[in-house]
Amino acid sequence: MSTALNGHAIHDERAEAAVLGACLLERRVPLEVSSVAELRRADFYSPHHRALWEAMILVATGGHEVDEVSVLSMLRAEGTLKTAGGASYLAGLATECPAAVDVGRYAQLVTRYAAARRLVDVARDISARGVKLTSHTVDDFLEHSSGEIIRAQEPLRRSASTSRGLWPFKTL
Repeated sequence: MSTALNGHAIHDERAEAAVLGACLLERRVPLEVSSVAELRRADFYSPHHRALWEAMILVATGGHEVDEVSVLSMLRAEGTLKTAGGASYLAGLATECPAAVDVGRYAQLVTRYAAARRLVDVARDISARGVKLTSHTVDDFLEHSSGEIIRAQEPLRRSASTSRGLWPFKTL
Protein backbone atom coordinates (compact mmCIF):
# COMPACT_ATOMS: atom_id res chain seq x y z
CA MET A 1 0.00 0.00 0.00
CA SER A 2 1.52 3.34 -0.93
CA THR A 3 -1.18 5.78 0.05
CA ALA A 4 0.42 9.04 1.07
CA LEU A 5 -0.78 12.57 1.55
CA ASN A 6 1.62 15.47 1.29
CA GLY A 7 4.47 12.97 1.09
CA HIS A 8 3.57 11.22 4.35
CA ALA A 9 2.16 7.73 4.65
CA ILE A 10 -1.26 7.65 6.28
CA HIS A 11 -0.82 5.32 9.22
CA ASP A 12 0.36 5.05 12.80
CA GLU A 13 3.12 2.46 12.95
CA ARG A 14 3.20 2.46 16.74
CA ALA A 15 -0.56 1.95 17.06
CA GLU A 16 -0.37 -1.04 14.71
CA ALA A 17 2.55 -2.49 16.68
CA ALA A 18 0.73 -1.82 19.96
CA VAL A 19 -2.32 -3.81 18.81
CA LEU A 20 -0.15 -6.74 17.81
CA GLY A 21 1.90 -6.51 21.01
CA ALA A 22 -1.27 -6.47 23.12
CA CYS A 23 -2.48 -9.59 21.34
CA LEU A 24 0.75 -11.33 22.35
CA LEU A 25 0.52 -10.09 25.94
CA GLU A 26 -3.19 -10.79 26.42
CA ARG A 27 -3.49 -13.98 24.46
CA ARG A 28 -7.26 -13.95 23.87
CA VAL A 29 -7.49 -10.30 22.74
CA PRO A 30 -8.27 -11.01 19.07
CA LEU A 31 -11.37 -12.92 20.10
CA GLU A 32 -12.53 -10.86 23.07
CA VAL A 33 -12.05 -7.15 22.27
CA SER A 34 -14.54 -6.06 19.60
CA SER A 35 -12.46 -3.17 18.25
CA VAL A 36 -9.59 -5.62 17.74
CA ALA A 37 -11.74 -8.47 16.39
CA GLU A 38 -13.13 -6.19 13.69
CA LEU A 39 -9.70 -5.43 12.22
CA ARG A 40 -8.90 -6.84 8.80
CA ARG A 41 -5.52 -7.61 7.30
CA ALA A 42 -5.87 -4.63 4.94
CA ASP A 43 -6.42 -2.26 7.87
CA PHE A 44 -2.73 -2.57 8.69
CA TYR A 45 -0.45 -0.38 6.59
CA SER A 46 2.81 -2.20 7.27
CA PRO A 47 3.37 -5.43 5.32
CA HIS A 48 4.99 -6.87 8.48
CA HIS A 49 1.89 -6.08 10.48
CA ARG A 50 -0.49 -7.44 7.84
CA ALA A 51 1.35 -10.78 7.84
CA LEU A 52 1.48 -10.89 11.63
CA TRP A 53 -2.21 -10.07 11.98
CA GLU A 54 -3.15 -12.80 9.54
CA ALA A 55 -1.06 -15.34 11.48
CA MET A 56 -2.61 -14.23 14.77
CA ILE A 57 -6.11 -14.63 13.43
CA LEU A 58 -5.30 -18.07 12.04
CA VAL A 59 -3.94 -19.09 15.45
CA ALA A 60 -6.94 -17.64 17.33
CA THR A 61 -9.57 -19.11 15.02
CA GLY A 62 -7.78 -22.46 15.27
CA GLY A 63 -8.71 -22.46 18.94
CA HIS A 64 -5.24 -21.63 20.27
CA GLU A 65 -4.05 -18.76 22.39
CA VAL A 66 -2.16 -16.08 20.52
CA ASP A 67 1.37 -16.14 21.87
CA GLU A 68 4.83 -15.70 20.41
CA VAL A 69 5.45 -19.43 19.96
CA SER A 70 2.12 -20.20 18.24
CA VAL A 71 2.34 -17.14 15.97
CA LEU A 72 5.95 -17.94 15.04
CA SER A 73 4.90 -21.50 14.24
CA MET A 74 2.02 -20.25 12.07
CA LEU A 75 4.27 -17.81 10.22
CA ARG A 76 6.69 -20.63 9.45
CA ALA A 77 3.87 -22.94 8.36
CA GLU A 78 2.45 -20.24 6.07
CA GLY A 79 5.89 -19.30 4.73
CA THR A 80 5.42 -15.67 5.79
CA LEU A 81 8.02 -15.31 8.55
CA LYS A 82 10.28 -13.11 6.43
CA THR A 83 7.34 -10.92 5.32
CA ALA A 84 6.39 -10.54 9.00
CA GLY A 85 9.80 -9.13 9.84
CA GLY A 86 11.32 -12.30 11.25
CA ALA A 87 11.41 -13.89 14.67
CA SER A 88 13.26 -10.98 16.28
CA TYR A 89 10.62 -8.47 15.14
CA LEU A 90 7.88 -10.70 16.55
CA ALA A 91 9.75 -11.02 19.86
CA GLY A 92 10.02 -7.23 20.15
CA LEU A 93 6.33 -6.54 19.60
CA ALA A 94 5.28 -7.10 23.19
CA THR A 95 7.42 -4.11 24.17
CA GLU A 96 5.51 -1.90 21.73
CA CYS A 97 2.33 -1.93 23.77
CA PRO A 98 2.56 0.49 26.68
CA ALA A 99 -0.51 -1.08 28.29
CA ALA A 100 -2.57 -3.93 26.88
CA VAL A 101 -5.62 -2.35 28.50
CA ASP A 102 -5.41 0.42 25.84
CA VAL A 103 -5.60 -2.02 22.92
CA GLY A 104 -9.13 -0.88 21.99
CA ARG A 105 -7.91 2.70 21.54
CA TYR A 106 -4.99 1.54 19.40
CA ALA A 107 -7.27 -0.65 17.30
CA GLN A 108 -9.57 2.33 16.69
CA LEU A 109 -6.57 4.36 15.48
CA VAL A 110 -5.65 1.58 13.06
CA THR A 111 -9.25 1.48 11.82
CA ARG A 112 -9.45 5.25 11.35
CA TYR A 113 -6.16 5.41 9.44
CA ALA A 114 -7.32 2.52 7.21
CA ALA A 115 -10.52 4.44 6.40
CA ALA A 116 -8.51 7.60 5.72
CA ARG A 117 -6.19 5.73 3.32
CA ARG A 118 -9.16 4.31 1.46
CA LEU A 119 -10.81 7.74 1.19
CA VAL A 120 -7.60 9.32 -0.14
CA ASP A 121 -7.31 6.58 -2.77
CA VAL A 122 -10.96 6.99 -3.72
CA ALA A 123 -10.62 10.77 -3.93
CA ARG A 124 -7.66 10.38 -6.30
CA ASP A 125 -9.60 7.92 -8.45
CA ILE A 126 -12.66 10.18 -8.52
CA SER A 127 -10.51 13.15 -9.47
CA ALA A 128 -8.83 11.22 -12.28
CA ARG A 129 -12.18 10.03 -13.62
CA GLY A 130 -13.70 13.50 -13.25
CA VAL A 131 -11.37 15.08 -15.80
CA LYS A 132 -12.69 12.65 -18.44
CA LEU A 133 -16.40 13.39 -17.95
CA THR A 134 -18.74 13.75 -20.85
CA SER A 135 -22.48 14.12 -21.00
CA HIS A 136 -22.62 10.37 -21.70
CA THR A 137 -20.57 9.35 -18.67
CA VAL A 138 -21.67 11.75 -15.94
CA ASP A 139 -24.41 9.50 -14.52
CA ASP A 140 -22.11 6.49 -14.34
CA PHE A 141 -19.44 8.70 -12.77
CA LEU A 142 -21.80 9.91 -10.06
CA GLU A 143 -23.06 6.42 -9.27
CA HIS A 144 -19.57 4.93 -9.23
CA SER A 145 -18.11 7.75 -7.14
CA SER A 146 -20.79 7.70 -4.47
CA GLY A 147 -20.53 3.92 -4.19
CA GLU A 148 -16.76 4.09 -3.83
CA ILE A 149 -17.02 6.71 -1.08
CA ILE A 150 -19.47 4.50 0.81
CA ARG A 151 -17.22 1.43 0.42
CA ALA A 152 -14.17 3.41 1.55
CA GLN A 153 -15.90 4.13 4.84
CA GLU A 154 -16.50 0.43 5.51
CA PRO A 155 -13.95 0.19 8.36
CA LEU A 156 -15.80 2.93 10.24
CA ARG A 157 -19.21 1.34 9.65
CA ARG A 158 -17.80 -2.04 10.67
CA SER A 159 -16.46 -0.46 13.85
CA ALA A 160 -19.85 1.03 14.73
CA SER A 161 -21.69 -2.23 14.08
CA THR A 162 -19.32 -4.43 16.09
CA SER A 163 -19.54 -2.09 19.02
CA ARG A 164 -23.26 -2.83 18.95
CA GLY A 165 -22.55 -6.55 18.58
CA LEU A 166 -23.95 -6.88 15.06
CA TRP A 167 -20.96 -8.69 13.52
CA PRO A 168 -20.05 -11.91 15.27
CA PHE A 169 -16.35 -12.79 15.11
CA LYS A 170 -16.96 -15.96 13.07
CA THR A 171 -18.22 -13.86 10.13
CA LEU A 172 -15.03 -11.80 10.08
